[in-house]
Amino acid sequence: MDLRKCFKPLGYLSAFLGIVQRITWTLLSILTLFIHFEVWTVNLTLKTHKDLLSSAILAGYILRDEGFSAIGNVFIKPKHFYIWVIVFLIISIFWILLSVYFFIVLIKNETHNFKKTMLAWCIWTFVICTIDLLLTGLLANDYSVLVAAYNTQMSMDKLYALLSCAVLMAISAKGFVMWFVNIILTIFLLRIYSKLPKNFKTLKSQYSTNSLAYLKYPNAEDGRIKSKTTEHSLESFQGLPRVGPVQSINRQVNLPTNLKDVESYNSHHPKHIESLEYYAKPTLRRNYN
Repeated sequence: MDLRKCFKPLGYLSAFLGIVQRITWTLLSILTLFIHFEVWTVNLTLKTHKDLLSSAILAGYILRDEGFSAIGNVFIKPKHFYIWVIVFLIISIFWILLSVYFFIVLIKNETHNFKKTMLAWCIWTFVICTIDLLLTGLLANDYSVLVAAYNTQMSMDKLYALLSCAVLMAISAKGFVMWFVNIILTIFLLRIYSKLPKNFKTLKSQYSTNSLAYLKYPNAEDGRIKSKTTEHSLESFQGLPRVGPVQSINRQVNLPTNLKDVESYNSHHPKHIESLEYYAKPTLRRNYN
């Protein structure tokens, strides 16, 4: 499959998903920091499964300093988790700005920034996916520790600690599905980047989505521009200026050479009197008059 045919649709999709994901992560990060520094207090009734799970997440990763250290030797504690949240907040804001700029470049067909922006977006997405994978791996390690602790002695506290770790592990990997989507889009865009010409004039949709000839022969756009200019000039052309008739110097034209022939010709062809009088020799015209 030649991905060069659809690099603009893939670019739009990647930029859009990047904006949506990072806005969501930015809001979650700000909310988590507000709760951690007790700017916003969460009141839970602990009467439902959702409230119990939320309380376990707050106690294990946001509010308390040691988290689930009493249950097992976990790596991620609230005093560590909020640092991860700050890191995610910073990279999320930067990814939003980069995705918005990538979207604008595609809309405005800014060819001088397109390849650089695409490469920057791919690199930054790969960095974010790597950080997501690292945090997910650390939470997975804690998950195995909590599973072992729960299997040793089952209790509701350990069960909800286990479930809270599983929820955060899924969120950190963006539900796993979006993590793989980001990786696949990054690979596709990098493949397209490697096949795009070094210099090209435009990112018009008719070339980027339908025409491979443009990507193979980028200089052909100059010819298209000149052709369109010529067509426009011909459409606006008003015609040549009118000039008066010019006496013919063709010696092979069969014209009367004497007065008698002129009178005979005019009698049979009265419509040609003016033309014959005009083309006759000046001396003949004077004799005729």
